[in-house]
Amino acid sequence: MGVGIGLANVSVAYRTLWQRSTNLDNITVFDTTGPEGAAGRALNEELAGALTYDRAKMSDTLLGYQVLAGVDYQVSDPVTIGLKFRWADFGEFEDESEYTRLRGHASVAGNPPRPVTYYIMTDDIQFWGVSLNMKYQF
Repeated sequence: MGVGIGLANVSVAYRTLWQRSTNLDNITVFDTTGPEGAAGRALNEELAGALTYDRAKMSDTLLGYQVLAGVDYQVSDPVTIGLKFRWADFGEFEDESEYTRLRGHASVAGNPPRPVTYYIMTDDIQFWGVSLNMKYQF
C-alpha cells in the first residue's frame, strides 16, 4: 500500500483548421441591402471560404496524488509473481494560446487590435493501471 503526491507537466498537441462557408447566403457579416449593398456583398465575398488555423503545443503543471496497492505471491524460492494497482488524480488542465491565422488575416480583432485567443480546459485528469509482474531472484 502507498500514497503519494507530486507534480506532473502535462502537454497537449492541439491543431485546428476550419473554413468559413463558401455559400454567400450564409455569410451575413456585412449588410448587403440599401445603397451600400454592393460594397457589403463584395466584402462578404472576400470572407467566403476564409480559413482559420492553428497548431500549438499547450502545457500546464498539475498537482496530483496517487494511491498504490499490490500483492506478491512467492511461487517458488527464486520466483515471485505480483499484482499491482495504481490510481492517480490530477487537477484540471488549462492553457491559452493565440490563433496563428484567423479567417484569412492576422489573429487580431477590436479597436485597438488585440490578439484573438482560444482557451482549452479539461476536467480532472485521472488514470489507473494494473500490472502483473514476475520477479526472479538469482
